[in-house]
Amino acid sequence: MKKILAILPKKRQTILFSATQTEKTIDLIKLSFRSKPIFINVDANSTTSTADHIEQGFVVVDQAQKFILLFSFLKRNKTKKNCCIFFYL
Repeated sequence: MKKILAILPKKRQTILFSATQTEKTIDLIKLSFRSKPIFINVDANSTTSTADHIEQGFVVVDQAQKFILLFSFLKRNKTKKNCCIFFYL
């Protein structure tokens, strides 16, 4: 992780998404962020887990198909402002 962070631009926005707050997550935060991070939590009183306007989806594919699926998804959505993609290995 330190090697990856070393080659990133000094001027950047760092965003970390985590479903859990473990010791390893806290260590990663300390390593990644230059200033004190802002924590945003899900509203415990909400009936949904995300904002109403957020589009979510998932695809289950074989390991060999992941790159081509990612490439084609990014190509089709290149005009979108924001996108988060998670891979489960």
